[in-house]
This record gives sequence, structure tokens and C-alpha cells, in this order.
Amino acid sequence: MSESAAFPIASFKPRRGAIITSGVLFGLFGLSLCGMGLLIILQYFLMEKLGALNPGAAAQMESMKEMMGTSALVSLIVYGGSGVLMIVVAFGCFLYKRWARPFALTLGWSWLYMGVIMMGSLAMMMGPMKNFMNDAMAVEMAKTPDVTAPASMDTFVSIFMIFYLAFIFVFLILVPGILIKLNWHQDVRHTLESRDPQTRWTDRRPTPVIGLVICAITFAVFSLPSILMMNQPWMAHFFQNSDFSYAFYLMPFAWAYVAWGSYRGQFAAWIVALLVLIGGMVFGIMNMRGLDWAVMYKDMGMPEAETERLASMMGQMLAPKKMGVLMGISMLPILGYLLWVVRFFRKETA
Repeated sequence: MSESAAFPIASFKPRRGAIITSGVLFGLFGLSLCGMGLLIILQYFLMEKLGALNPGAAAQMESMKEMMGTSALVSLIVYGGSGVLMIVVAFGCFLYKRWARPFALTLGWSWLYMGVIMMGSLAMMMGPMKNFMNDAMAVEMAKTPDVTAPASMDTFVSIFMIFYLAFIFVFLILVPGILIKLNWHQDVRHTLESRDPQTRWTDRRPTPVIGLVICAITFAVFSLPSILMMNQPWMAHFFQNSDFSYAFYLMPFAWAYVAWGSYRGQFAAWIVALLVLIGGMVFGIMNMRGLDWAVMYKDMGMPEAETERLASMMGQMLAPKKMGVLMGISMLPILGYLLWVVRFFRKETA
């Protein structure tokens, strides 16, 4: 059942400008994400070539080669897949397809959510990050005693962090906020319906349910490349209970069922989504308690000179209590969304 009844065409204001602007923004950021994925792959091959020029660096990189290659491939799939999805939505906007609005709103809200979480995480971790950057700069300065140190490295790092926060705010909060604003008005939906009168699959369920379907499909697809990381030795540190690692392989199937079941209005699909999200949060909090960052970085092949400093920074940034608070707060909007959308499932099962 569609979320709307018939609407007289003459009673709404066309929003073609908002739709085209949305297409431009999605297109630009989609191309940027695809380029970022390719750049990570290029960086991997360039580092391999440059490492061959320095025997010492080549020896260090050899121990990290497998991990870097797998990470680069996963990044290509995630960034490239996200970019392709945005480009598809951009074409949907340019062609005035009525399915473009549910996708635009879902991507916009997901994008904004990630930006707010990143902003909050950075605010909580700014202290350890500043200390790490100051220490790194001090080490580099010590290697070149003939170079005069900046008057205040702490000031420089603070300015850098401010610019980083501004970058996150503009591109991860302001831009998705604009996209949500552009597509929120019902006139956008009626404009698309007037230009594309054919009923689409996104019309067969309320838009909030379609949003859950889109998110579940995305989670199912993006959880597949993460399975490639499971064979990495350092991943064992995140699965201190080895039995849970087998359940991790079921994540793509669980999210695929959530997508299929949600579209069919099955209440069981809503239950599975709730259990997977709560289970993932509990798993993350429990495993962060016993994580030894120094040993993990050693298994990743990191240079010993960097292992101690990186482990110290991560231990401060991702302390169990801090992560518990962060993960708990970050789950609240998702749980709120699930509680809000459950009424559509209850209508189906009533």
C-alpha cells in the first residue's frame, strides 16, 4: 500500500529545482567516493613500488602487504559501491523517477547520522589524537636537529583539528541536511509522481519501510567484503569468543532476510533487525574490554617503533567505558527509528 492517496496535480507546487539540485549533489559526491576507492587501490600499488626503492621500508611493508591489500580491496568495494549507489540516485533525480525520493531520503538520513556520530566521536577522542600528533611531530623534529621547531606544535595541531571538524560538519552534516531538506516536502514526491506516473516497487510500502529495506540491502552487501578480513590474524583479537566468528558469516543472510521480510511486511524481519543491532552493540562493547592493541598491531605487521605509540593512542581513544557510552548513544537513533517504523509491520500482521 502506498503512503499517499491520489493527489490533484494542480494543488502542489512543482519542485524540479530541488530534484535537479539533489541529483547534482548526489552525482558529485558519488563520483568523489568512486575516485576515493580507486585512489586507495592506487596508493597500495604505489606504496609497493616505492617500498622496493628502500630495502628497509620494503621489509616492513612485506609484513603488512596482505593486510594492506585486503583493506584496499574492502575500501574499494565500500567506497565504490556507495559512490555507484549515489550516481544511480543522481540519474533517478535527473530523469524524475519516483523511486529517487525514498533513496534520497534514506541516503540523506544515513549520511547525516554518520556525520553526527563522527563529529561526536572526534570530540571524545580529540585529546588522545592531539597527544599522538604532538608526539609524532616531536619524533620527526628530533631526527632533524638542525631544523627549528615550530613555536607551538600544540597550536598547529589544534588548528588542524578545527579544520578537520569543519570539514566533517560541511560534508557530513551540512550537505546531507540540505539533501534531506530538498527532498522532505511532499511536493517533491508529487512532482516525481506527475513526471513518472507508473507505479514503482518503492510505492508498494510506506517510505519509512522502504528506507529500512534499502538500509538492510546495503548492510547485506557491505558485510560481504568484511568477511574477507576474517582470515587476517589480527582479526582474532576482535573475536575473543571464537564461536561468535561463525555467526559473523551469517550477517549478510540476516540482513538480506530483513530486507526481504520488511518489504513483505513480516514482523519477524523487524525482530531480526532489532536482535542483530543489539547483538552487535553488545558484542562490540564486550570485546573492547580485553583488546590488546599492542599485540594486535604486532600481528598486523606494524613497525615495532610505531606499535607502542599507536597502541597507547588507541587505548586512550577507544577505552572500554568511552566506547560503551559512544556505542550506546549511537544506537539510540537507530533503535528509535525501529520503534517508529514498527507500526507499519503491526498493521500488516493485524
